[in-house]
Amino acid sequence: MPKVQIQYRGVFKTRRIIARDLPESWKDVPADRRLRVLQALLSSPSEEVGRIKALKILLNVNLSVLKSMNADQISALLNTVPWLKYQPSAEPILEYFDHEGKRYFMPQAFGFNMRAMEYPIADEALERYLTGNQLEDLHLLCATICREGEPDEATVNLRGDIRIQLRSRAEAEARAKAFKKLPLPIAMAVLAFQAGLKEYIFKSYGTVLFKQPEEDGDEPQPEGFTLGWWGTFFDLATDGPFGNIEQVYQTSFHDICLYLVKRRKDQEAAEMRQKMHSPDWAQNADE
Repeated sequence: MPKVQIQYRGVFKTRRIIARDLPESWKDVPADRRLRVLQALLSSPSEEVGRIKALKILLNVNLSVLKSMNADQISALLNTVPWLKYQPSAEPILEYFDHEGKRYFMPQAFGFNMRAMEYPIADEALERYLTGNQLEDLHLLCATICREGEPDEATVNLRGDIRIQLRSRAEAEARAKAFKKLPLPIAMAVLAFQAGLKEYIFKSYGTVLFKQPEEDGDEPQPEGFTLGWWGTFFDLATDGPFGNIEQVYQTSFHDICLYLVKRRKDQEAAEMRQKMHSPDWAQNADE
């Protein structure tokens, strides 16, 4: 972590210097301080004011220290923490949170432990919340990907996931009822993760797996499938290597994406070989 030295005027205008280590990302922020930092970012009238309040918490200094600094000094400090703002992030702001006597765990960074079933339920809830601003949708998003810890260590090691397994949408909807009083900053941390994950999925697989967005603003969908992710899963249960539909649902979401990318590339290669062996292609090549 970068170390900074802060010069300020103390009591009786005496010159003082304090040294602090500044985190390089959310994961470097102590767990017991992350929610306070996020609340500062979300509750302020502007992004700049929120970042300054959050910086105070990161530095663990009195507000008087920051007030004694000039604008250039504050700006220089903020430049050392460009990540310190509320924005989509595929690396979760919170690793876990406690609510009404239970601890709920977030997915791993970039959703590497997420199963196929989770992503479309969470993505649909995200899109509905962003368009309709209904808390029920935000709570469903949280209930889908944030789950209690799996008590069996062998199961955790087998699945590579500390969270209990999600078996159905109905299960997520039932859990969402327990989140009716979930503090909004926690819910917004979950939203930032899902939005960041969606960006990451598109950047990682989009050039092959997804169609480009249409002019009317349609969301990109898996290439060659008209029913979105659920249709893709049913197709894979018919002719894919993952098993029946329930087994597909419990397959790693990233494994599904990687397989679809490989299948698409194999299809394109086969189509190119077919074209190369056609008389028309040979004739055009000679010309």
